Amino acid sequence: MKKKLIIIIPILIAAVAFFFVYRYYNKEDKTTTLTVSEKRWVEENKETAYDFEIVNDYPLYGINGEGVIFDFIKDFENKIGIEFNKIPYLKTSSATTDGFRITILNNDEKLTKKDLFLFNDNYVAVGKTYQRINHISDMKNITFGVLKSDTEEVSFYLKSGTNLSYKSYEDIGKLYEALDNDEVNMVIVPNIMYLDRTIEKDKYSINYYFTELKKQIVLTLSDNNKELNTIVTKYYNKWKQTNYIKEYNDAYLNYYLEKN
Repeated sequence: MKKKLIIIIPILIAAVAFFFVYRYYNKEDKTTTLTVSEKRWVEENKETAYDFEIVNDYPLYGINGEGVIFDFIKDFENKIGIEFNKIPYLKTSSATTDGFRITILNNDEKLTKKDLFLFNDNYVAVGKTYQRINHISDMKNITFGVLKSDTEEVSFYLKSGTNLSYKSYEDIGKLYEALDNDEVNMVIVPNIMYLDRTIEKDKYSINYYFTELKKQIVLTLSDNNKELNTIVTKYYNKWKQTNYIKEYNDAYLNYYLEKN
């Protein structure tokens, strides 16, 4: 019996010690969500600035260095201690770096394991006058203006309408010009992406809100930094639960006041 105890007691002591050491190094900080080992990694790499490509002309989320995305990055830098090299790009372009980036996905594109979902930007049908439309099947004898890149998908989603026609345009300026000149009855665009056009008071009306037709905006993680990917993911998930709604509401109010 004594021999068994001599063998078992050291094993138990080692197991308990391992448990407490493991718990110490893997317990998350309530403020930063980081473990001791992750904090050590940050301390060893805080002198490096990591690329982060950000759409910089997307209302509410990223426009002229402000918006929800920039607020998240600023909060991350302040709380975590890692600095990003912010690289702006336009929404009509695509992100080009292999570092962190905000990516705009089309409706039929699938999120990958490296994509952290931020928000859906649903399409809307916008007209010069208000027209009550409850269902797509209620759409009759309407000429829609759409961006050329959206024509095929929009026409597919509106197939249950009656006698609908489409005119496609290369850019948003020509699309809204067609609406203003009565070349089309309505235009179909992503709501937030072109909020600067539709938010003008009393000029346009949103006549239909598409629940399934959308752009998906995601935070795409780095292709080659596993440690920072883990840290960004953890902090992003916490931030989205605690800060996102407030940041969005503040951004929307400020944008509305600016435009009106």
